[in-house]
Amino acid sequence: MIRKLKNSLILFPFIFSVYPVLALIAHNAAEMDLSQGIRALLASLVLTLLVYTVLLILIRRPIKTALITSLFMLLFYSYGHVNFLSRTWMIFGFSIGRHRSLIPLYIISFVLVAWLILRSDRDLTPLTRFLNAFGIVLLIFPIYQLAAYQVNAYYAENERAEGVISNANVSLPENRAAPDIYYILVDGYPRSDFINQYFASDNTEFLESLESRGFYIAQCSQSNYTDTRFSMASTFNMVYLDDGTQLSKVVHPGSTLDSMIHSSTVQKNFTDLGYSIVTFESGYKWLRWENPDLHLDPALERSKRKFMNIGINDYEKLLLDTTAAKIIIDIPFVLNPE
Repeated sequence: MIRKLKNSLILFPFIFSVYPVLALIAHNAAEMDLSQGIRALLASLVLTLLVYTVLLILIRRPIKTALITSLFMLLFYSYGHVNFLSRTWMIFGFSIGRHRSLIPLYIISFVLVAWLILRSDRDLTPLTRFLNAFGIVLLIFPIYQLAAYQVNAYYAENERAEGVISNANVSLPENRAAPDIYYILVDGYPRSDFINQYFASDNTEFLESLESRGFYIAQCSQSNYTDTRFSMASTFNMVYLDDGTQLSKVVHPGSTLDSMIHSSTVQKNFTDLGYSIVTFESGYKWLRWENPDLHLDPALERSKRKFMNIGINDYEKLLLDTTAAKIIIDIPFVLNPE
């Protein structure tokens, strides 16, 4: 009885529908909260169940239904990737990566393979066992990646929390009120001379208005690093990331850099000086300070009030852009190329 149940158990369509969602979460684990992927996982399972149920009613053959459902999910989740990768592929001067080319190709592929599955008279039970096993093995990779990240992040945070100390030389000026301090990083916004030279735009008036309000503008500033994560870890701890080697390389792993941002020397200094710390949500998990006095995140507050809020988060937007939903997303651009 157990062996018969094992042979007839169909898991692979649902495993294959979960894998691309889980793999994308694992790939972006450092950038997002895992909770942002819950709706996508549930939606993928519901879509798979819906397709499987409708096809089962029409075909009445569970294994063949499962194979065709898996085919549908494979094409659905691969469409956005293929569309992106094949945009520059040209045949006789015609781009095969455009929707007008890919949509007919995908429809023909689905109909042809589905027809071959329906026409097959072979015993597909061994194939079911193989696909179930293959799917389970496939899930191991993103699950391991997520687990490894969480473990590394946990140890890095604990080690960092014990090692952060404030700078004893930092003190407030006597007989003066503590100044309000704002640190604003407009990521990817170049300095004024670069904007003037390469974009033919003069933002001097904007910078002067900031200086008139007491802001300091670093003229001709340059970053020591090519990645925001490195720059923030270095700035918030007032150290270079060469670990004293005086070499132009970063010797810290990603989890350590994240922990250096979450719990930093700069934050400890301001806390010890009695400052109230207010942070703003940037959309990146690794850029958040731990335990600020106030963290402003309107999107999070909306999602807490209503989990099934019609709005989609950044992860869901990224996921949809890799699927056949990209056809719908690109409709405005197809109708109005300009």
